[in-house]
Amino acid sequence: MLKGLFDCALPLRTAPDSCCASHFIGRALRAPLLAVLALLPALHAQQYGFQNYGTEQGLTNLEVTTLFQDRTGFLWAGTANGVFRFDGQGFLGFGPDEGLPRARAVSIGEAPDGSVLAGSQAGLFRNRGNRFVPLKLPGANAVNPRQGVAFDGTGRTYVATDQGLAVVTLAADASLQVRLLPVPAGVKQPLFAALFASRGVVWFRCDQALCRMERDTVTTFGAPQGLPPSEWNTIALDGAGDLWVASTGLAIHDDGRFRIVGQTAGLNAPVNSVLLDREGALWLGYVGRGLARWLGYGEWEAFQEESGLTSDRVYEILPVADGVWAGTEGGLFHGRKTGDSWKWERMQNVGAVPVHALQRAPGGRLWLGTEGRGAALFLWAGTERGLFVSAPAGGRFSRVLDLPAIRVWSVTAAPNGDLWAGTADGLYHLSGSHWERLAKVAGLVDDAILATAVSPSGDVWVGYQASGTLTRIQPNGRDLRMTDYGRAQGLAGGATYAVATDERGRLWAGTDQGVVFWDGETWTTYGHGDGLAWDNCDLHALALAPDGSVWIGTSGGLSHFRPSGTRPAARPPAVAFTALLLGRSPFNPSDDVSVDARSNTLTARYSALTFAHQSGVQFRYRLAPLSDEWRETNLREIQFPDLPPGAYRLQIAARDASGQWSPQPAAFGFEIRAPWWQSWWFRLLVVLLPILLTAFLLLNRQRREAAERQSLEEAVDQRTLELHNQTAELQRQTALAAQE
Repeated sequence: MLKGLFDCALPLRTAPDSCCASHFIGRALRAPLLAVLALLPALHAQQYGFQNYGTEQGLTNLEVTTLFQDRTGFLWAGTANGVFRFDGQGFLGFGPDEGLPRARAVSIGEAPDGSVLAGSQAGLFRNRGNRFVPLKLPGANAVNPRQGVAFDGTGRTYVATDQGLAVVTLAADASLQVRLLPVPAGVKQPLFAALFASRGVVWFRCDQALCRMERDTVTTFGAPQGLPPSEWNTIALDGAGDLWVASTGLAIHDDGRFRIVGQTAGLNAPVNSVLLDREGALWLGYVGRGLARWLGYGEWEAFQEESGLTSDRVYEILPVADGVWAGTEGGLFHGRKTGDSWKWERMQNVGAVPVHALQRAPGGRLWLGTEGRGAALFLWAGTERGLFVSAPAGGRFSRVLDLPAIRVWSVTAAPNGDLWAGTADGLYHLSGSHWERLAKVAGLVDDAILATAVSPSGDVWVGYQASGTLTRIQPNGRDLRMTDYGRAQGLAGGATYAVATDERGRLWAGTDQGVVFWDGETWTTYGHGDGLAWDNCDLHALALAPDGSVWIGTSGGLSHFRPSGTRPAARPPAVAFTALLLGRSPFNPSDDVSVDARSNTLTARYSALTFAHQSGVQFRYRLAPLSDEWRETNLREIQFPDLPPGAYRLQIAARDASGQWSPQPAAFGFEIRAPWWQSWWFRLLVVLLPILLTAFLLLNRQRREAAERQSLEEAVDQRTLELHNQTAELQRQTALAAQE
């Protein structure tokens, strides 16, 4: 915690500013101390961040020889033992069981129709769903296993074979046609080497150099152009048009020259392959160490203890014309950029005293807020015991009695001369000579305010100690309009340690879960996975430099962010199913699926094929006709148990950190058949059976009654006949007796 302030007589190469409000914390204020600062020798340069992927994510072979991104957005890695597909969460392997013969290295690329091609010593294979099928190579047998397949974006795919360069085109019937090309003039051997193709231009390795072919003209790049002789095996192009090649490190081509990037910049191992994805991120395939993503490639650089800072905990930063000043837990540092690298010099006379605050003062002086080294001629000083003020030439502080003796975390001056102070007991506003307190009861989210900033338009931004919310105050006379930004805008975390606005009114905020940027419409959070040195920012450790870059101090080092003007425009994220199960049986989204009632539990795993700002990705889903309303989740797996029989359609969409939703949801249609006892014919039978049984019984009764009637009638007839016969006999006997 900051205990005091002192004045360092350091010449600055910028015009002196007028004395302005500052924002320092202090426990005690002592007499000023003047120090003459000496410099230590320059130390190490900047480092870069890399996210590593390996066996924990399912990449079971760490010798990554080839990298490729398909049109859907999946990342493919060819290894010394099979091909793997990465969805941002895990890897899916393809080997002999999926139709791909074993090979020590595999080239992966794209056919003109967008399907994935894999080439090795075993030949060329085309992906179909979760299987690979052979594709005939007329006149050739094998494909270069190191970047041997390259699509040029204009309908032609080049393949480096054992007999030269082949080209794959799409026929009128949508089939793929493959033919060999003649060896280009100027090339001494067949093209059995790395390929990169774009708009009719093909780069390839030729002997120990690099060659470029355009319209049958070949240009060679070698030692005179800064490219050392090597077995170059990977070539890539970034958004700025710079060419990258990889051998045991990286070489970047810029203005006709190459510069080498190796382990001193933070690389984990020698590099086999390089890929620039559609979002502008650089991926590296290591020799025996798996896969890595360069965090914040082209935009972020980090400075930690290995870079020359004696402490990874960085507080306030002050950009100046000749570099930048950084106050750290281990002293004061000055950074200067020489060429492509930054060199850091520690101020020896300050020593290891923690420096928490930096400000420029009239006369070219640099003022420091330190641990236990006194106070200097600051106009305003916020301390743990209230707010103090000093006349510019007085050198003596007195406490502002309008404020209680509480912690004052930040003091900010507005363009109109007003003063805003963030304290442990609300926000205090000085207008003229009148102080006014704003607190939670007046509309603020909380009373504990760590950070304040005032935009050029006069809007006041407030960051809190625990809420994770930012409040924008728009003064209109004595009326204050307050707008809160928090979870609904994708903001996370609890503490907001620093806020700053630029001349366009855009906002930056350092929090305990990354740094937040607002451009007036969209909120974006940058974290360790994007290139920030560490997610936990430090108090007031945020500075906007005149060149448009941003310096952020964290508890894990100092970060420098330079927004790239060449980064590809953000695309809405695509969503892909990574696993679909009904019961225990897996299915593909394109399958015509009908299962019995025993498989009435649906399990869906999915991924948004965006590798930037993954912590800000959100999903929504719906299963019709069960529900037509979208439901949101941040999970990447959902389950629907005990589904009743019927036809269903599952849809899933994703939203990236900038708020863009997938234009086309991923969809899966399926049917669950009813069990036989729930089938229509069984239900009809259940209804008809009593009727049929009743009818049968009635009919049987009628038949029995009819039979009984018939039997009775027959008996009556028989008895009548017998009576008739008896009567006739009696009459005959009577007649005979009469005759006698």
